[in-house]
Amino acid sequence: MDWKPIKNLLRMDEACLLQIEQSSISSSFLPSFRISYYDVRNVFIFRLMKLSRRAIRDRDSVQIWMEELAEKGAKILFKVHEDGPFLVSCVAKCR
Repeated sequence: MDWKPIKNLLRMDEACLLQIEQSSISSSFLPSFRISYYDVRNVFIFRLMKLSRRAIRDRDSVQIWMEELAEKGAKILFKVHEDGPFLVSCVAKCR
């Protein structure tokens, strides 16, 4: 299999992909070629989160982001409720 049919498969809509999955044609594809739109989307989301994440816990990550923004001159409000949600507010001057 070369790239032309692979590119065509990647451009298929959900209905066509579902039809292929339910037919016997899908058994002729290697499992590595059975990639759905959501698989690709999840990889992108994971990579974007990895780029923006500063710490493992979301609260710590947001706190580090707020400290970085405060160093750049932004006015920050960051209130943490124990074992609950946290409140974030930020005002920055556009340059």
